[in-house]
Amino acid sequence: MEAKVSVIMPSLNVVKYIDECVTSVLNQTLKDIEIICVDAGSDDGTYERLMEYKSNDSRMRVLHSDVRSYGAQVNMGINQANGEYVCIVETDDYVDLNMLERLYDLAKIHSLDYIKAGANSIQQFGERVLKRKMVFADTDYSIYDKVVSIEEYPQILLMDCYIWRGIYKRQFLLDNSIYCSETNGAAYQDIGFTHLVTVNAKRAMFIDEPFYQYRKGRNESSSKSPNGVKYTYNEYKRLIGECGYLNKLPEAAADKFWRRFAKAVLCEVNHILRITDYDLNTEHISLYYDWFQEMFSQNIIKSVFFESIFSENERTEVNLLATDFKAYVELIHKNDMLLQKNNSNMINVAVGSQIVIFGCGTYGLCVLETLYDNDLEAVGFCDNNEKLWGTKKADLPVNSSEYMVSRYPEAVYIVANKKHADDIERELRQLNVKKIIIYKRYEE
Repeated sequence: MEAKVSVIMPSLNVVKYIDECVTSVLNQTLKDIEIICVDAGSDDGTYERLMEYKSNDSRMRVLHSDVRSYGAQVNMGINQANGEYVCIVETDDYVDLNMLERLYDLAKIHSLDYIKAGANSIQQFGERVLKRKMVFADTDYSIYDKVVSIEEYPQILLMDCYIWRGIYKRQFLLDNSIYCSETNGAAYQDIGFTHLVTVNAKRAMFIDEPFYQYRKGRNESSSKSPNGVKYTYNEYKRLIGECGYLNKLPEAAADKFWRRFAKAVLCEVNHILRITDYDLNTEHISLYYDWFQEMFSQNIIKSVFFESIFSENERTEVNLLATDFKAYVELIHKNDMLLQKNNSNMINVAVGSQIVIFGCGTYGLCVLETLYDNDLEAVGFCDNNEKLWGTKKADLPVNSSEYMVSRYPEAVYIVANKKHADDIERELRQLNVKKIIIYKRYEE
């Protein structure tokens, strides 16, 4: 009998996380599922744990992949699946118990090719855990909870960058020959997959419920690899060349594609520069640089949309990467040194004091991450948005500035707001706060 959802779970040496992951899938409120675990030769006990689970639940299968390739594992799972829909769950993550039932019900009601939920990121700092709701690149909340396609809503191309957190109609994938590339390693093969899903889907949906729990920053994860530029090159070269992707892309979505492309490349180049001590000649970049330079020069810098889709700082980076790599490296190095200096100054002032973060948006969470990374804690957030008062952000309370100052008058207050820092500082001074730090990223 056909399952409603086939859950594909690629695994390789994740014994530390496998129990939490597998039990979160086996205990789904949607019972009519099958679980296909595709192991690529784990030698840390992962495989043995999977076999134990298999022996106790007939819905579970354990397959072996001869190659250590995340893409090959996912493809094997898709080909072996019997479910109407398929879901990819990475085995160092876990999911909420009602995720599959909620997504499947919506998929059936609206006849969807695919549907994506929200997600939380989970980051470990020793004994501390930082859990926060993920905001996907250029998220547009106006398209949530409605049936969408790239023709009508080209902005979905910018916010659908991960293979996990959703379910896909299996026949839709097969009819459109949508598979992962099978390059070695567990890295970046979802770039091509998600691009192909987005451009081919006629009926998609996004909901804002964070069902998927994504583990961020593991030392063993592919995001720590020095091969990010190579993997990104492989994915986009295949997508543009072999898959003929640009021919399928609606004209209205071209600017979204090239923005996503540029941001992906900049992110990986910057990561490699940091882990190679800003080496101009590292082969991890130089082997692929000419192709990226050509793409930037011909399709982005000379485009009619260049000015409109990138900020001034982003345009500077894109221009430099395409025309003067040495100057680009110097800029990134300078920005990183400024950030390091600013963070160091903030930590030096904050040590030994109670800490309150003013602002619980992106900047505020960056501050909290920096504090945790330096073995410090915050007592909470304050914010001028009344709707947030009495709630929690990253498991810390959010209240008004008046409330926090009355409770923590001697605390260090870190202002984490890019646009209104001066106004917030004046507000805190009027409340007789003595210790104020303005959090900065790259500004002098």
